[in-house]
Amino acid sequence: QPGHSADRAAIRTRCYHGTSLRMSSLATLSSRPFPAGSDPGVNTYTRAGGFLFTIMLASMVGRFPELLARTFGTSLSHLLILLLICLPLVPMSGGISRLTKERMFWALFLLQIWYTVALPFSAWRSGSLLGYTFQLRTAPIFLFAVAFIVTLKQLRGIFYAIGLGMVVGLAQIISGAKFSEDARIQLEQGSFANSNEIASYLIIFMPFLLYLVLRPKVNIMVRLAAIGVIF
Repeated sequence: QPGHSADRAAIRTRCYHGTSLRMSSLATLSSRPFPAGSDPGVNTYTRAGGFLFTIMLASMVGRFPELLARTFGTSLSHLLILLLICLPLVPMSGGISRLTKERMFWALFLLQIWYTVALPFSAWRSGSLLGYTFQLRTAPIFLFAVAFIVTLKQLRGIFYAIGLGMVVGLAQIISGAKFSEDARIQLEQGSFANSNEIASYLIIFMPFLLYLVLRPKVNIMVRLAAIGVIF
């Protein structure tokens, strides 16, 4: 089919860049020292930003925009609204100083500059531009993670929200899954219409379901739901 291989390559590019930034953000969170008690970096703006960022992550992992669009015909643009609210909270919470202290920030910043310089010389500019723009769209994940998540309690909340979001996402996969001609699971529409997206989704977020199962204080109904989704 005309453009079939190019479409697959574009999808692989999008999955790779999105996956790399998600994993970079989570790795940064996991490697940072979190204080056991109170922390001078915690303030009203940090708490508010952390709460909104947690909702944003759960919505992204649970594919709420797609779910809302199928149900009501519109995504309500809630992720964009959350983004616009969180952006001014970054400097107000002191997140800029925390951000500039992270080596991962400078690595990603220099990588983005390299992408910008190399883009005009790409042999496949349309595919490179797709990966470049997707990298820019997902950059706020890293920004908000470093700016707002400053305590171990907040980090656990993030893990909890991602796990719950995956329960919603997998419920969508299970309820609408169909087999393609080459016996691969996919949905009729949305991001899960691509089998590679489903595979990367499972690989990245399945550990957060295990977190819900193994954490001692998790609600029994949430634990049973996570176990049911895993099996």
